[in-house]
Amino acid sequence: MNKDKTGRRAKGDGSIWRGKDGFWHGAIRRIGQKPRYVRARTQRDVTVKLRALISTLDRTGELPAIGSRTVDNILQQWLEAKTNVSRVRPTTLRSYRLSVGRYLSPRIGRLRLRELTPARLTGLYAALAEDGTPSATVKRTHEVLRNALGYAVRAGLMDANPCNRAEVPTHERKPIRPLTLEQVQALLNAARSDSLEALYALAVGTGMRFGELMGLQWGDINYAERIITIARAVQEAGGKPVIGLPKSAASRRRVHLPQFCIDALRRHPRRLSPWVFSSENPSMPLQRSNVVRRSFKKLLARAGLPSIRFHDLRHSHATLMLASGANVKVLADRLGHSDPALTLRVYAHAFESDQREAVNRLDRHLRSRTEGAS
Repeated sequence: MNKDKTGRRAKGDGSIWRGKDGFWHGAIRRIGQKPRYVRARTQRDVTVKLRALISTLDRTGELPAIGSRTVDNILQQWLEAKTNVSRVRPTTLRSYRLSVGRYLSPRIGRLRLRELTPARLTGLYAALAEDGTPSATVKRTHEVLRNALGYAVRAGLMDANPCNRAEVPTHERKPIRPLTLEQVQALLNAARSDSLEALYALAVGTGMRFGELMGLQWGDINYAERIITIARAVQEAGGKPVIGLPKSAASRRRVHLPQFCIDALRRHPRRLSPWVFSSENPSMPLQRSNVVRRSFKKLLARAGLPSIRFHDLRHSHATLMLASGANVKVLADRLGHSDPALTLRVYAHAFESDQREAVNRLDRHLRSRTEGAS
């Protein structure tokens, strides 16, 4: 916002102050129009809201009435803003658009923002669930709407976000189906005759995500130290591979390799390509759909294994590491989890046998002491 030589805000730029309620307040007044007030917990947030109002006023000549915009209008405006943010992954944008186009716009797109209430949104989520929409999809749809309406609140178009008080159906995480040690051995044995043997060896030997495996380049492999550097990931958008950064800062990591992974990599055919797993076009990596359909499902059948997701190979690595006595922090680092607590939550099932064995050891120890004293 502009200031004159005295340091005061220029006319029409609004005013900001901290109220006795602990919140920051802002106001903009224009001749012939009612003043508009905004409120936020920080001075920065109030400034953002005030600037959004001034931008609208300069563009249209009038301030928008609170809640007068349609939900669809805000959803599209939010999507456009997200599209212009380079750090948003293509697959994430596609997920946002799917939620908006399939679940939000058709049902509540024509409503005015002021018509949205927590009860109305609770009804929306319940209706989606009754129609057979998976609970994970309902929750994702709620998060998309919550973020979009948060954008509207920051722009001063809503006083509060109704999503914050809406009830969302409980999301039940899909059960993890890791392979046993014997099943992993069967998988690797069957993969010896597969051109993608190294892919499956790395999946169960490192726990790398599929996109990270596809983003692997020959220069990322240090054979002498048996280390892989995970520096990029490949996602699919519109049926085409998109190369970007891994999922998070913690995902950019170095992973130590077991020897069987090194052996598989040395056997892997090297093409004139920087990618370890390249497509028929050497300049591009493989695509997930091709790998799963043409190779992975057939490999499982050849090895006599149940039909699982490729991602379950990552889970197989984690559970086998825990069974071998790996520290949870070490495993979190290998998987690219920023918080070991997440690793504990996801793989809590793997600790059941450890708990049972610990109880048995305690029982044997105390019984021997008790019997010895009697």
